[in-house]
Amino acid sequence: MSLPPHLEALRDEALRISCDRWAIQKRWKLSKGIDRAWPCPVCGGTDRFSIHTKKNTFNCRRCGISGGGVIDLVIKTENVDFTRACEIGTGRKASDPVDEKRMAEMRARNEADERRRAEDVERYREKARKRAYEIWRSGLSPSWWPASLESAVAAYLRQRGIRLGMGEHETVRGDMIALREDRLPWKEKQGSTWVTLAEGPVMLAAVQRPDGTFGAVHQTWLDPAQPKGKLVLPLDPEGNERPSKKVLGVKKGGAIRLYTPDACRRADAGVVETRIRPRRLVMGEGIETTLTPLAHNFEPDTAYWAGVDLGNMAGKAARSESGGQVYDQPDMQDSDCFVPPDWCEELVFLAEGDSPENHAEEKIIRGLRRALRYRQLRCEINPELPPLAASYVPAPGDGMDLNDLVRVE
Repeated sequence: MSLPPHLEALRDEALRISCDRWAIQKRWKLSKGIDRAWPCPVCGGTDRFSIHTKKNTFNCRRCGISGGGVIDLVIKTENVDFTRACEIGTGRKASDPVDEKRMAEMRARNEADERRRAEDVERYREKARKRAYEIWRSGLSPSWWPASLESAVAAYLRQRGIRLGMGEHETVRGDMIALREDRLPWKEKQGSTWVTLAEGPVMLAAVQRPDGTFGAVHQTWLDPAQPKGKLVLPLDPEGNERPSKKVLGVKKGGAIRLYTPDACRRADAGVVETRIRPRRLVMGEGIETTLTPLAHNFEPDTAYWAGVDLGNMAGKAARSESGGQVYDQPDMQDSDCFVPPDWCEELVFLAEGDSPENHAEEKIIRGLRRALRYRQLRCEINPELPPLAASYVPAPGDGMDLNDLVRVE
């Protein structure tokens, strides 16, 4: 929804301020560097909150507030609505008269700033993507034959109730080309230096961009001694859990293409090899969630891709006239998120149990609505494209995902 002129003018003026500049005005003594840390203005701590100066984004590792742009930052740290956040940022009231000439100049400056920021971000992303590709290239493709028990990734997936391979009782015929394994250190930046806290086997997953090129590497550190098979690190100085998963590179709009029928050949009755055309796409956030239906309810015309995270699957939310987020409606101007490929006729999202304040179900619905509307627009351009059906599988319970139903205890 478009904003009324007086609020649009106030928004454009507020956007002249970057997140780190706002933090300086608030006398937050941010650390040096690109990713500048500070105690969270919502939940405290010492350095759990950070502002990325290149991307103009912010994030707290504990309470989860995150976003981009100063207006979003003020909304989430001052607990105010969109209009009030714009007023706080500019020092003006929404009811103040609109100067059309000044409004046009402000919009032009904002667009120029945004272009420069986008160029900086693109350079930063490309550098990260190249580092990610080096990690991915160094990994080894695990063998999925049942005799290959030395494969740490295969053993981990079996621990999660997922059996893949070529054996009589295995499900998928074909190699999982999106997964590899390696042994890597888990590092954390402490001050100006990187410290290694652990080292061990890692499941690597390639995040492919919409055009099929490499975008990012998804890394999961493994530990078979743990109940879920993932590395458990000591808590950080503030008592927060350190993640066993990390993503390096460009993930937005991409997916971990775990299995795509068109990329594999299957023996029909052991005599003739035929190519199976994919029709359905099943997607969960995580690798384990997505592999669960593949292993236990495999459909030969179905692709199984992981969406990396819910933000990538849902995309940005639309804004109401007052500027607040409409959680179950997509912002159709956002092109930096996942959209199903043209061959997809049925899109199925796998929901995960999450706390209500995270609006997980609304985000799932938002992503599906975006896909449907985007397909309608595509069909207007190319009537030969198939129509799209969309649905989601609800989480099996609070704090649970589909893999919890099959995981080996």
